[in-house]
Amino acid sequence: MTEDKITLDEKEIQEVEELIKLLTKTISTIKIFLEDHTTVKNQIEDLWLKLNAFLEKYQHMEIEIQELSFTYKNKLVFQDKKTIKSLPFLLYKDGMQTLSFYKGLKKEELREFMEIIKIVYELPPEESDIVNLLWEKDFANIRYFAPDEFLETKIGIGKKLPDIQVDRDALFSGSIDLLPEDKTELQTAREDPDILEQADKEEEEHLWEDAEFSEQTPTLTDQENRILDAMLMANRQVTPEDELVLLITEMLNLEEDSEKFKEILDAIIHVHKDLLQKGDFTRAYQLLNNLMEIKIIASYESGYKESLIQGFLHRLKTKEIESLIKRPLIDNKVKDFRLLFAYLDLLLESDALSLLGELYEKIINTEFRKGSLEYFREKGVKNPETLARLVDDNKTNLSKEVISILSSIREKRSIQSFAVFIPSKNKTIKSEAIKSLGKFKDTTSNKLLLGFLNDSDENIRILAARNIPIIKDDSIIEHVIQMAKHKGFKDKNEKEIESILEILARSKTEKAYESLKKIIGKLSFFSGSKNTVIGLCAIESLKAVDNPESRKILKKGSRSKNKKIKEASDSALQQPSQTFDQKGLYHD
Repeated sequence: MTEDKITLDEKEIQEVEELIKLLTKTISTIKIFLEDHTTVKNQIEDLWLKLNAFLEKYQHMEIEIQELSFTYKNKLVFQDKKTIKSLPFLLYKDGMQTLSFYKGLKKEELREFMEIIKIVYELPPEESDIVNLLWEKDFANIRYFAPDEFLETKIGIGKKLPDIQVDRDALFSGSIDLLPEDKTELQTAREDPDILEQADKEEEEHLWEDAEFSEQTPTLTDQENRILDAMLMANRQVTPEDELVLLITEMLNLEEDSEKFKEILDAIIHVHKDLLQKGDFTRAYQLLNNLMEIKIIASYESGYKESLIQGFLHRLKTKEIESLIKRPLIDNKVKDFRLLFAYLDLLLESDALSLLGELYEKIINTEFRKGSLEYFREKGVKNPETLARLVDDNKTNLSKEVISILSSIREKRSIQSFAVFIPSKNKTIKSEAIKSLGKFKDTTSNKLLLGFLNDSDENIRILAARNIPIIKDDSIIEHVIQMAKHKGFKDKNEKEIESILEILARSKTEKAYESLKKIIGKLSFFSGSKNTVIGLCAIESLKAVDNPESRKILKKGSRSKNKKIKEASDSALQQPSQTFDQKGLYHD
């Protein structure tokens, strides 16, 4: 490749980078100002002129869309790792892989495209679909690509479209095949001309009725039209609180003096506190969101605004603000929870989880709890370990919900996060965690269950043992064998001994069965009562699995010189028991 070619390519890439920056800056502007605002008009005009100049030169611009970035001709031209604000993610989540602008792009097309972006940002993620909105507009000079299988999944929800066969020759033959009842009716009309005359008369009457209705419809006078317009405008008026937020945003956007800019930020602190005291999280969110957008706009310009806003947002994260957030929630003064969680995510980021965890059991409001669980689930999928930190022995309901969410994720990271339940002192919480771990059937979950075998509560130890499913992991089997050999094993409760030996019986491995065979085989007439109890428990565990290998060991036990072992083995051979399901989990 020649040096001139490299230079031209680099220049083209640089131009695209600048256009994407201007695009994101314009989007931030339209998100905080109304469409007829001068700043919005100027930004769109500037973007359109520069984009058209590029398209005149290169004919079109095709942007490749990654989850958190844009590329152009396989070169990174934009990246935004904050998912909640990321433009690439907004397009990517709906299946879009490329976005293209073509020569001839009209300003109105660009403006409508930007409005669609704004609408999608304002809608909840589950309701927004930019691909569908773009498809409805069908822009002449803006095109996108989303895979067919993705669109079929979203639109058809996996349903196969009916296979409709059309005979094109018959369709364009110029003839109509009448049904038998149609032929009968036509023949009757031919035989009686009065029928056709009556039908024509009825149709004519309907036409006159429509005309009379149209003439009778009153038209509005100019004064009435003005009154109607005034009424419509009145309904469109924003509230004083909305006006205040818009005014502050306008002042921040226009202010060029750094000292006055700081004064405006100081005033925002008082406005922000007042909104929190009223429980108005909707306006509090709008205020902070607009600040974020101003910060994004400022990041593309050289100046002081970005750093001042960043410092200001850091100043808001205080105990006083947290207290102001909690009070209206606890006092049940919040009327609209829709933007509460977005506000907390925007202000507190990762700390929002702990605050919601603290409030979950204090606030009984159904809407708050439902929204909190959705927020926990969203964050838990991304970071199970962070969600697991919400577990608290004094918050049983919250901890059980966390367990439920972690169980539904079913990833290695979520399984590992169950380690936080091992030191718990809350029996209910530990029991729920053990039952969930037993459903994973994973080496990691089995090892965590082994950790519960050292619990101070006997019932927890038994529950953990009985929830370890069929295992083939040699290290786990060896660990259980060593537990059975430990000198303190014989001092355990009979149910616990049996539950631990059942782990070996369920594994159905040669090493485990050899261990059970030794336990039964070494018992004699002179064996002590404790060792006999262990032998009887081994027989019960073998009886539960009931397979050829277990029966072979039981037959050997039936020949034991220890009377209790002999009788128990004989009984087990005569009455096999199916205690475990196909997964190897215990059932009472």
